[in-house]
Amino acid sequence: MNKSHFVTLCLVSMVGTSILLGWLMQSSAKPIKASDLEASTPKPPAKIGYPSLMSPHSSPIALNENRLFVVNTPSDTVDVINTKTRKVVRRINVGIDPVSISVRPDGKEVWVANHISDSVSIIDNDRTSSTFLRVIATVQDFDPNTSTRFDEPVGIAFANNTKAYIALSSENKIAVIDVATRQIKKRLEITAQDPRAIAVRDGRLYVIPFESNNKTQLSGGYKIDGELVTFNAHEHSIANNNVLSLGHVTDIVKHPRVPDRDLYVFDTKTDKLIRTVDTLGTLLYGLAVDSKGNMYVADWGNQRVQVLDPDGKFLVALRGDAKLSEWSVEYLESQADEKEV
Repeated sequence: MNKSHFVTLCLVSMVGTSILLGWLMQSSAKPIKASDLEASTPKPPAKIGYPSLMSPHSSPIALNENRLFVVNTPSDTVDVINTKTRKVVRRINVGIDPVSISVRPDGKEVWVANHISDSVSIIDNDRTSSTFLRVIATVQDFDPNTSTRFDEPVGIAFANNTKAYIALSSENKIAVIDVATRQIKKRLEITAQDPRAIAVRDGRLYVIPFESNNKTQLSGGYKIDGELVTFNAHEHSIANNNVLSLGHVTDIVKHPRVPDRDLYVFDTKTDKLIRTVDTLGTLLYGLAVDSKGNMYVADWGNQRVQVLDPDGKFLVALRGDAKLSEWSVEYLESQADEKEV
């Protein structure tokens, strides 16, 4: 056999072997099922939400007839519960992080404060309306050159069917809203930090700021005097330590020029400030007014409820049987000038 015949025979043998192997593999292979394809198909990514922003609540529940309206903050909804069946009958989409809710005095609208989206959603609550239990309007206010002028709303209260108040917590203001036009008519200044809880009763608007101050401040400054200034704040926090004052040792001192304003009372006809009340605490979270005009203020920092008469005079401090935390004990000791019962 010459060389050319040998090469040709080898090639024919190789091709034949490949065909035989291919036939054997094809005949022994299992048919591909649709379920096999589905199993190997990558699944779409799970729906991703957003992190909890810990927005503060203030009156997050409101009752009207047999409907209980509840803000569902992480879901950005208002859940409507039938009080007879105790079942959720409607879930209404609103803005981001709803934290407060209030029913208009005539019951025809429900207003919801959306803390993160800087808005108030208005829900139709008229059973005869074609838009019953739907959002029909939104209250907002923007500066075309900057950003929102309706920042982080919390508390809602109605003077009547035509006038509403909204606490703009980060602006330290109360927005006065024309119900018919949904427009801001004016803003009331609150000379304390973070007004949240508000209430209206018998022609009076009541406002409490969350961080109302108590005539104290950190004793930092430039010139140490041993009394109001006990450490050099610039050296501690700026020059030598820019990591949130890690290891920072500070003192808290009473300062004669630091105000203490805990409760504001306005006339709802004129929107004029009538009085302020002090020495109620520092972290004030909730507010209620009874039919006699007595005021109840939730003093979260001291774990108590302060009760005042209509003139703002202290009556009693209510406290449950729960044990105080070590932090609360230390805080109470630092508030020795406040009245206790």
